[in-house]
Amino acid sequence: MRFNRIKTFRTSHSNGFTLIEVLIAIGILSIGILGIATLQITSMRGNQTAGRVTAASVFAMDRIEQFMGLPYEDDLLTGSVYDHTADVSLAGHLTANPGTGLHQPAISSDGVDNNGNGQIDEAGESGDIGIEWRVVDDYPIMDTKWIQMTIIKGTGGAQKRVSIVSYKMNIF
Repeated sequence: MRFNRIKTFRTSHSNGFTLIEVLIAIGILSIGILGIATLQITSMRGNQTAGRVTAASVFAMDRIEQFMGLPYEDDLLTGSVYDHTADVSLAGHLTANPGTGLHQPAISSDGVDNNGNGQIDEAGESGDIGIEWRVVDDYPIMDTKWIQMTIIKGTGGAQKRVSIVSYKMNIF
């Protein structure tokens, strides 16, 4: 008679995970989650910066449009005069005439709600928005004003500057 023997194999290897394997997996997962959290924080900072730059750009364009509605000889549009025979470039002209045609109104009279409380130019106002503009007459051609509007938004290391250049022609 012949007997069929069934061989069974026993292994010392179990079918589950060991505690060490679980701890290593949790450690790796934690490092990945920390990386994602850091990425999220960086993204939020980038969005804040983009928001400041966008707000400054919109404000600069708004102020430029207000200037386009002013008469050509308005006091807000006084500037240095570009000499087409002596001045070599706009940069050279601006360097040779520092501060000429530069307008930097005081915070209490700049037409801006600097502290975001809904009131414009109240006494003792302070805040993180600054405005300045520079005007050069007769540049790039005669009877044209070059206007550079600069908005400064924020303070310290978070400060952003946005400059927009526009031209206003003297239409007779």
